[in-house]
Amino acid sequence: MSPQLRRLLLVAVSMTAAACHGLSEQERESIDLWLTCQECDGGQLDSIVALAGRKPLATRDTIIEDLLRGPSQARRDHLGAQLDSSFSELASSQGPLPIDRAIYAQHYLANFVASYRLRASIALATIGIGDSVALGALDSAAADPELRADARAVVIFARDSIWEP
Repeated sequence: MSPQLRRLLLVAVSMTAAACHGLSEQERESIDLWLTCQECDGGQLDSIVALAGRKPLATRDTIIEDLLRGPSQARRDHLGAQLDSSFSELASSQGPLPIDRAIYAQHYLANFVASYRLRASIALATIGIGDSVALGALDSAAADPELRADARAVVIFARDSIWEP
């Protein structure tokens, strides 16, 4: 099976399972807090472990979606607007900057996407559901040519950390 077909199959399975065993908005927010945290010292990952104890498949499937697709386009657009604003503030306070606005935004957006996806892999490994769906999702993410090398290394480590039944 091709990697693209396998990835589509995993996403379809994940979405179907999530629809059947969905998470509440508050439960989804606990996953988002981990995926987007800056300091990550507020027990965000522990909240996901607790959620997985109550709703293991829905938690797993939601994290798999985040791992495979990264942050939503709306979240990317919001960050892009924030980056544009911060670039303007820097330029007005410091004068001309030695970097182009688009390169600045692209750099920080790429960091955000890589961090989001690698944190999803860490969460998946931490909740410890080592079934074929989770392992296949990690394999698919590791094979994704759009995933940065540093994030790929974390995904591979997470994949190797899961105990297979």
